[in-house]
Amino acid sequence: MKTQWLQTLAKATSIALFAALFLVSCGKNNTVSGTGTPNYSTLPGTVNAPGTVGGNQLSQTTVSELQRITSRMRCQSGGNRVRVDFYTQNVGTNSTSVRGPFIQGSLPGAPSAEFIGISQFGDIMVVSKVGSGAQVGHNISLFFCPAKNNYTGAEIIGPSTQLRDFAVDQIGIILDQNSNCASGNVDRAYTGIKSSGYMNGQQYIETMFYPYCQ
Repeated sequence: MKTQWLQTLAKATSIALFAALFLVSCGKNNTVSGTGTPNYSTLPGTVNAPGTVGGNQLSQTTVSELQRITSRMRCQSGGNRVRVDFYTQNVGTNSTSVRGPFIQGSLPGAPSAEFIGISQFGDIMVVSKVGSGAQVGHNISLFFCPAKNNYTGAEIIGPSTQLRDFAVDQIGIILDQNSNCASGNVDRAYTGIKSSGYMNGQQYIETMFYPYCQ
């Protein structure tokens, strides 16, 4: 279960390694101030994908894919996924690797390409490429399944928590335009995010995202 998995994050060696990876990839500027305003779904296990959140638009193709994904992939813990958005204008070493620093919110504009990734716990990531030329940036929409502390029952991800300081390891978010899929794939993304409900809001919750479609 995701709640059991989250407990392992308290191990000092894991946290130290993950923090070191972030410092290598993003530098000290990857930490952002403020907190997100998650957008909650209205039906259990589904995401409130249509429309705009903080300027982040999702195409109808991606909305349809999200609806298809959520119809077959429910959150292990039940409940509604929580949405939070970040953006970056640092593409990385090449056009397929997206790195930080990530800032809370979204870049305006319709996406020219979109990529979807999923986690083993039912979380979903959507990366949207916006702009052109030297003005290219990426919006990252995250839809996290609820999670609670196994021992205390305290909410780690859910309506009472705030998510912030999104970061990735030094490899970045690897994107792949798979012709077999309606949307592109997030081939690999090892991510971390801080929650106000977890370890005094200071420790990262780690999630690995992989392709949603083969």
